[in-house]
Amino acid sequence: FRVRNVVGQVESAFSFDEVMASNKILIANLSQGSIGIGKSRLLGCLLVVSLYTAALRRKQRHLFPIYVDEFQAFGASTFGDMLSGIRKFGVSWINVKVWSRP
Repeated sequence: FRVRNVVGQVESAFSFDEVMASNKILIANLSQGSIGIGKSRLLGCLLVVSLYTAALRRKQRHLFPIYVDEFQAFGASTFGDMLSGIRKFGVSWINVKVWSRP
């Protein structure tokens, strides 16, 4: 899996603005076991920032929740600042914690 093929494109294959405007579902499998810890964190941070900037550009204010699992790996220290900036645009971040039984 080459990260360069994903992030090195001149133009994105899809629009985060379109995802939010049309209430689409975006699922990104960033499994650290599959692609590695460093690549997973890099792509996760890029997705978080892309969704954040798309939220700031929103014209429609309908509710759009963003579910993030293992959010501490993708810049948890900035989530508080992001939350306060995008709540007024109808976007909410939700930390998904999956509990497993021993």
